[in-house]
Amino acid sequence: SRKDGDDEEDGGMQEVWADHLFQLAMSVAGSRHWTSNLLLLENLSQSLRQQHEGMISGEAPSMEDLAHCIHSLETVCRFVESLKLRMHMGHLLSNVVIGVGRSLVGLGDTKSKKYAADWVSKIKDYTEAFESVGMQKVVESLLVAWRNKDDDGCVGDGNEGKATHKKQRLK
Repeated sequence: SRKDGDDEEDGGMQEVWADHLFQLAMSVAGSRHWTSNLLLLENLSQSLRQQHEGMISGEAPSMEDLAHCIHSLETVCRFVESLKLRMHMGHLLSNVVIGVGRSLVGLGDTKSKKYAADWVSKIKDYTEAFESVGMQKVVESLLVAWRNKDDDGCVGDGNEGKATHKKQRLK
């Protein structure tokens, strides 16, 4: 039987191996190769997953980790656009775009929320056409989070971008 600590240790080892594999792909194939970009996308997904787990427990994402995620997303977006595929980038990147948007909104300040809206607006058409109603609501919420502090569910507490959540009144 395995202990919980073993699972955490295995997760840490997987991250180390994933990082080594990414570094190997970058050094052998280069930054524009599809393998490097797929591994970068996977690393981005893992980083966002960790940030969201922290946000659930009340921690705001670190600015350094979030900046790294945004840089990775920009890199992967440039790669996908360079492929000149006849499909919307949302088919490949909607989950990570929404993840970055959630992390930015989680910071609580208006500039971060506007930046999240800029990112999420890139996949709005895709979500309206292909995603579930629930995901469409998430995207719409991220798009308008910056507009009205009373309606966005977050009130800044002046604690380095951390936000406290208050319950919204049901109408």
